Amino acid sequence: RFSEAANRLKIPLVWIEDVWGAHTRSKASPQLVLCFDEIGEKIIGRKTDRFAKTRTEVVGDFGLENMKNLAKIPAEIKQEVYRLKQTFKYLVCLAGQGPFTSDMIVLLKDSLTQTQESCAVISRLHPKYKGTEHMARWQELLNSFPANTVVDVPGASSDQLAVLCDITWSTFGTGMRYAAHYENIVGSVL
Repeated sequence: RFSEAANRLKIPLVWIEDVWGAHTRSKASPQLVLCFDEIGEKIIGRKTDRFAKTRTEVVGDFGLENMKNLAKIPAEIKQEVYRLKQTFKYLVCLAGQGPFTSDMIVLLKDSLTQTQESCAVISRLHPKYKGTEHMARWQELLNSFPANTVVDVPGASSDQLAVLCDITWSTFGTGMRYAAHYENIVGSVL
């Protein structure tokens, strides 16, 4: 609403991208979008009438600055992930949020049943959905996975797991960029 108000009041508007596709959250037309990489710039560059006069600049990913903190992942979290990797060939960090998450979980389950490899899923669904119908549905879907394939690493954040797991499966978010930076597999359903 702030962006749309700025447009109505003819106040120059600058957006800072926080995830690829963030520009879809508003109907406003910014004069400038600061993108963290060429992918984001290309997405904005798909000109619609709304972005016809929008300038873009690649400024780097300020979210990756937090990766310095990820180098300090507590030893007990690293040890628990290492212990799980002795049992499972692949650890999947499931980090979902929003309306696409149910489909994402179903697709992940279907994918895991197709592989001959041993895989475990560590769920880190967005806490803002705690106590909602969405979370109840997601938990129901996770409960339908084969026995002992949904595991936990107590105290680990989704960003830490994105760094430590072999695969990060998400809708969007910083964790996907962390996983890609550490050359882990990234899957997105959006």
